[in-house]
Amino acid sequence: METIFVLDKLTEDGGAWFKVHVPNYKEIERYLTNGIATGWVMISDNRRLSPGQRKKWFALVRDISIYTGYPVDYLHTLFKTMYSIYYDKEQISMSNTDMTTAKDMIDFLLNWCFDFGIPLAEDTGKLFQGEELWTYKCLEKRICTICGKKSDGHHALGSKVGMGNNRNKIDNVGREFLPLCRKHHSMIEAGSELKFYEKYHLKPIRLNENQVKELKL
Repeated sequence: METIFVLDKLTEDGGAWFKVHVPNYKEIERYLTNGIATGWVMISDNRRLSPGQRKKWFALVRDISIYTGYPVDYLHTLFKTMYSIYYDKEQISMSNTDMTTAKDMIDFLLNWCFDFGIPLAEDTGKLFQGEELWTYKCLEKRICTICGKKSDGHHALGSKVGMGNNRNKIDNVGREFLPLCRKHHSMIEAGSELKFYEKYHLKPIRLNENQVKELKL
């Protein structure tokens, strides 16, 4: 049943109360107890696919095309179909899809590129710099988040190991990481770390226990 939600007021715990309009009250009346009913709520994303999302999608498709030799139009349709089958969704149209679905599709394709070793162009990487999934996949593949060369896991500001500590025995759960090659690692160590992040639009990621184990850090 499709309903309309209107924000009523915010609460001190960070939540909110909404007013809900139900088109046919008789359909839910039997579920009420003292005028109260419980249920699941799914908010529709009415935002449309952004130009930036479209650019990311087609940059990835282009890089796959260059590497495999398959035409862009063919790959565009193929990966839309793969996404729809994998997530059990109807066939996607890029002309009217919402931003949430578009993000899921881009994440799906980015994961595919990393998993199957697709070389990504430098300008493609710049589109994703600073995004958590991109940084995590670069950590996973041990490549620099800026240039794609072999990297070391740089401990971000506030998460550094420090002199006198054994890096192989440090618990990295909760520490922030950023995969950088030797060149960019030297650059960040030589100057202001925060200015370096700003220049390259970077953001380190904080790893949980499962991620530390998965990345073997």
